[in-house]
Amino acid sequence: MTSWSDGYVTDVGYTTGYYKELAPHRLGLGFLSLGLIPPQVQTACELGFGQGVSLAIHAATSSAQWWGTDFNPEQVAFAQDLITNSGTNAHVYNDAFEDFVHRRDLPNFDFIALHGIWSWVSDANRKHIVRFIDQHLNVGGVVYASYNTLPGWASMLTVRELMQTHARREGIASESIQHRIENAVNFATKIFDQSERWNKANPGTVERLQRVAKSQSAYLAHEYFNRDWQPMHFGQIHELMESARLSYAGSAHYVDHCDMINFTPEQLGQLASCSDTVLNQTLRDIFTNQGFRRDYWIKGKRKATPLATQDWWRAQNVLLTANTNALPSTIDGALGASSLVDTVYQPLFEALSGFTIRNVGKLETELATKGIAAGQLRQAILLLAASQTIIHVQPEQVIAQVTPKTQRLNAYFQHLARDSNNISYAASPVSGQGVEVPRMQQLFLGARASGRSTPTDWALYAWEVMNAQHQRLTKDGRTLETPSDMIAELTLRANDFANNDLPILCALGIA
Repeated sequence: MTSWSDGYVTDVGYTTGYYKELAPHRLGLGFLSLGLIPPQVQTACELGFGQGVSLAIHAATSSAQWWGTDFNPEQVAFAQDLITNSGTNAHVYNDAFEDFVHRRDLPNFDFIALHGIWSWVSDANRKHIVRFIDQHLNVGGVVYASYNTLPGWASMLTVRELMQTHARREGIASESIQHRIENAVNFATKIFDQSERWNKANPGTVERLQRVAKSQSAYLAHEYFNRDWQPMHFGQIHELMESARLSYAGSAHYVDHCDMINFTPEQLGQLASCSDTVLNQTLRDIFTNQGFRRDYWIKGKRKATPLATQDWWRAQNVLLTANTNALPSTIDGALGASSLVDTVYQPLFEALSGFTIRNVGKLETELATKGIAAGQLRQAILLLAASQTIIHVQPEQVIAQVTPKTQRLNAYFQHLARDSNNISYAASPVSGQGVEVPRMQQLFLGARASGRSTPTDWALYAWEVMNAQHQRLTKDGRTLETPSDMIAELTLRANDFANNDLPILCALGIA
């Protein structure tokens, strides 16, 4: 009989990460930049939602009704806890993909999301997923799928095989999986450090392993130590999606939409001469040594007219979410860091200062007097949205509708932060996405929500929480042992939070 885990690591829970690409609101900006008409998402589903942090945030921040499934009952229980405490009516199940396909109580979906699932499930499960998509995706609906891809992972296939073999052959059954993983990573690092010929043919392997060794055991367990792990070429995914009547729409990673920062002139010329989708995308992956793809697929692709695209852009609102001293001067593409043109980005930053929501149509008119064309403005917004320096704001009626849900979910995140730093995110009704909020800031927000009004009060609250658990901060490499030192450091951090982070969180509807 097949184990319920089907070769998937269950000894260690999946990470409590958040993935913004799974947010339905991002479809508008991404699709219009690709010249496509985005869907209106009323029903959404996440397959293999892990701990459910992304699903809970998106159920709270969007007007869509959410469903999802994950095979691990502990993860489903945690996700259900988040959903219950946010007050959303999302539906989560503990079904394997094979069983989820056969459910008769599910609607059809406008949006189906899969983060990394392709890479860590069996061929049989991939077929179940494709069948589910074929049966349950509405015409005009979109699938988001991210996955490890070749050629970027080619050299790590051997590394992963060595680590798996060591953990399986040398590991002691009574040892925890974390200990076996640590031993396997250390062993692989030593072996490849001694493999001169391998390193000449595959430079950077040891450095990559050293970075791997610093990762959390939960990440390592699920990334490298599942039974199934298959980085795939784009053509393989294309064939699977095509069998479900889907077409490739484009990358969900906005930076990929700007070819000039990703390819040399010679590479651009080669890409321009290659119109076939599979071959073109394969060349892109080779040129960039792509190791992770984030793709949109659509059932029934429709082109947007130039006039419709212009009207859509002019109706949108955006918000700057970075302080003056934290504004980027470069953007990272496959070719490295590319400088942001001062004559475009500086006027845009000035126009967006003050953490106020601005209409793109009005920005277009205002910045035209400074020689900035509409196309330049749109590209700048797209690139800055990739790093969430700028966010694409949801419609006012959606913000009003979802705010009560996000407030409840954020209050629960702040409650959980008293015990751990597992969830370092908050739900923004303004952006329709999650925002990174580290544990210390969660504690300050919790103190503020409880009626403590000053940074000094917030610091004392954080001290009370941490002291009860015998937790201490470090500063300049030194552990702060005395209450006075701890409170002084917490007060400094609380004042910095009040001056720099709180205004942004207020603008995002989080505080």
